[in-house]
Amino acid sequence: MADDVFSTGAFQGKRVLITGGGTGVGQATALAFAARGARVLVGGRRSQPLERTRELAAGLPGSIEGQQVDVLSAGSVRSMVDRATREWGGVDVLFNNAGNSGQGRPLAAVDEESFDRTIGIHAKGVFLGMKYAIPAMVESGGGAIINMSSIAGVVGMAGNAEYCAAMAAVIGLTKAAAVDYARHGVRVNAICPGAHRTEILNEFISRFTPDEWQEHVDRVYPTRRVADPSEAAAVVLFLASDAASNIHGVALPVDGGYLAL
Repeated sequence: MADDVFSTGAFQGKRVLITGGGTGVGQATALAFAARGARVLVGGRRSQPLERTRELAAGLPGSIEGQQVDVLSAGSVRSMVDRATREWGGVDVLFNNAGNSGQGRPLAAVDEESFDRTIGIHAKGVFLGMKYAIPAMVESGGGAIINMSSIAGVVGMAGNAEYCAAMAAVIGLTKAAAVDYARHGVRVNAICPGAHRTEILNEFISRFTPDEWQEHVDRVYPTRRVADPSEAAAVVLFLASDAASNIHGVALPVDGGYLAL
């Protein structure tokens, strides 16, 4: 059954919402779903990346549409879910992927505004996505939610206090929602990626010289490489599929062995 997850038509007709869908893992996941027949609505703050994602889906079996969404705004998130239920009749999959990288400073040097924004984009954004999508899923008989966390939600990282706090909050929300809604046919899980080639990673890499960054990768990743966004997207598809029907409340590392060290 797992092999079917990646076959053409595996998600034929499924209704998928993705926040932060204009770049990186969000874009790769949107294209992976559309390549397997899904109808995908990607949300994000900037219209140009959303339009680019839509253009990349031309010729695929499924479709991608974009909508500007601010995950800090309840009304904005709700409008995305409302659009899916109005145009498609419901929601089958939600991937809460929107995020930022924080300031990259020791805890006492982090300003309150940045802390509030980082916690908001991740923890509040995931909360709002689930708050409005879950009732739609319950009404239509169930669904799958995948929340974007990070290895930073599992371990402490120097200079990343606000980001670690936000990612740990996502894992807590994931586990609580999984327990609340398993009996209603809604599965809630999270992925915890390590370094993938994304805009957020580029912000993180800017804190290093090229030699320092390669030394860091060689030291903390047994694979000694940075992953492609498609590798995280494949895990999202698995967790959204019937092959993961008995997986609830998991925070799954996608980290090249980082957490195994």
